[in-house]
Amino acid sequence: IPDSRFTIPDSRFPIPDSRFPIPDSRFPIPDSRFPLSKNLSNLKLLKKIVYRLLKLIQSISLAILILSVSVLPVFAQESLNVSNQDLPMVSTANDSQLELTKFQDIEKFSDDFFVNQMAENHIPGAVFTLVKDDKILFSKGYGYANLEDKIPVIPNKTLFRVGSVSKLVTSTAVMQLVEQGKLKLHEDINQYLK
Repeated sequence: IPDSRFTIPDSRFPIPDSRFPIPDSRFPIPDSRFPLSKNLSNLKLLKKIVYRLLKLIQSISLAILILSVSVLPVFAQESLNVSNQDLPMVSTANDSQLELTKFQDIEKFSDDFFVNQMAENHIPGAVFTLVKDDKILFSKGYGYANLEDKIPVIPNKTLFRVGSVSKLVTSTAVMQLVEQGKLKLHEDINQYLK
């Protein structure tokens, strides 16, 4: 019987030894003689890990975007307790073009709505603008732009901070540019910011 200390094991079936563990092929041990930048197998592995991580982040972001777009209108619809009598009158002369008939009804609706919401939620100021076909049909300011100085909100002059809503708008615009082929998600962002 040959002594196992002097036999060469078959390379297809390596014998594990606790003193010299077999490295996991998915996570190769870097060779200390070469820096990481020159070790191609590590670079390929790193590239694969980063790519998978980016795909995961992209998938999660897309899921959040879809969820927020589909869920937020439901909450907005539930929070508005407005009867059909309070809604502005809209006539449908033909299906392709809606014509607003009574601006007084729109103003009454917006006055009632904004005054109540601003009082309920302690909102100092707001602007309501009704736009159709890139034309402003109605615009009105409510409350104050500056509470201390009692400066009223002026629709075409008062500026508001957009806040977190801009993230949803920006991500939607980016994905539309990706669909149009004008933007690639995996490219360096600096090439677009010239």
